[in-house]
Amino acid sequence: MNERTQIPEAFATLDSMGESKWHAYTVSAVNFNFNGAPILSGRYFRVGRVCHAQVRIEAATALTTYAASSYITLPISSQMYGGMVSVNHVSSSAGLGTLVTSTGVAHMPDSGNVTRYINVYAVYEI
Repeated sequence: MNERTQIPEAFATLDSMGESKWHAYTVSAVNFNFNGAPILSGRYFRVGRVCHAQVRIEAATALTTYAASSYITLPISSQMYGGMVSVNHVSSSAGLGTLVTSTGVAHMPDSGNVTRYINVYAVYEI
């Protein structure tokens, strides 16, 4: 039997019992300027020493990021083995953020970006 099944519409991975391997976690967004109450959601799963995390940050009308100071928390800190952060927002093309795994944060790639939502995907070794 196949150990994992992909559900494309949810980007979820299921184990052989049909249980999701994704776990929710509380995301903190630091040094963002939100116009309206933000909605933050995050989830992650581990495969061995690799952590996959997805975060969605959404504002009622707009949010602004600031390079080198805007960051989100990651679910698990590591010993700085490395990884990558992909950031996608509605008002510009995707960019690569800066991963600081030893402190468990991902910095946003650009400054002064005004958008309504940001999607972040991080993959890193723990």
